[in-house]
Parts: sequence; C-alpha cells; structure tokens
Amino acid sequence: MAAAVDRPMEGPQEIRKLRAISPLAWRVLMVAIVAGLFVLLYVLISGVRGPAPTPRFSVTIIRDGTNWSVTFRDVPGGRLPSEMYLLVRNASGGIALLRTSFADLTVQNWSAHGAEFIDGNPGVPEVQRGDGLRIDTTSYPPQSTLEISDRSALFLSQRLE
Repeated sequence: MAAAVDRPMEGPQEIRKLRAISPLAWRVLMVAIVAGLFVLLYVLISGVRGPAPTPRFSVTIIRDGTNWSVTFRDVPGGRLPSEMYLLVRNASGGIALLRTSFADLTVQNWSAHGAEFIDGNPGVPEVQRGDGLRIDTTSYPPQSTLEISDRSALFLSQRLE
C-alpha cells in the first residue's frame, strides 16, 4: 500500500492509457527486433563483400612451326571442356573464330576451326594445368587475340606474338 500512497490518484482513463502504451511499445520493439534479425540474416547470406573475383587463368604461348602451342598454367577448377570456350579475334578486333567450346575443338574439326583442345590429363575430365590448345598460325596469324571464357566470365584475353 505504500506505493499507492506515494502515487497521485489516477482515474480509469489514465490507467487505460498507460496499459495501452505499454503493449504498443512492446509490439514496436518486437517488430524492430525481428526486422533487425532479418537484415542480419540477409547480410550474412548475401555478403557485403561485393562481386567474387574472377578466377586466375594463365597460359604459355609458343609458336611451334605452323602452330601456336598454348599450355595452361593456372586454371580455375571444376570446369569441363564443354563449359570452357575459345574465341579468336583478328588484328583489327573482328571475330576470326566464333566462341567455340573446347569439347568441339577436336582433330576431326581441325579444318573447320583451325584449333584443337589438347587434354594433357586424360584421366581427369576437368580442364586443368597441363592441358592446352593447338592453334593454326595460318588461320590466326600474329596479332590475333585469344579469349578464353566460361559461360559467365572472361578468364584470358591475350595477343598472339
């Protein structure tokens, strides 16, 4: 009863207002907490780091008589020859070889493409270090540009010299 003595007299309307404000404040607080958790979950799942870096791809190119020998040194893992593509541009930037999958660059298709995918690791289905390309120097002379890509990223653009 001591609390009732210290507190000024409240009528029924003032008591209803206090009770109405407290549950409303509680609901607003709960909604804010849930919204904050959803924002945190979104940030954790999507990441705020920006786009993923393009995987590293490097080659060694040697002119070997009538062919260019392209040997892959660094290759992003997990890609099959059917998922990797070669496009060749001439010296003026026009397309000399349309985007063609490594799987189509075979000895049987040499006359059509002037390029062949060399599987340096026949026991492994993925394209990897040690694999390469053999490219005809007559069809693709010096100053032509090789572009190697997959479906979503350009890994290499290098001039034949």
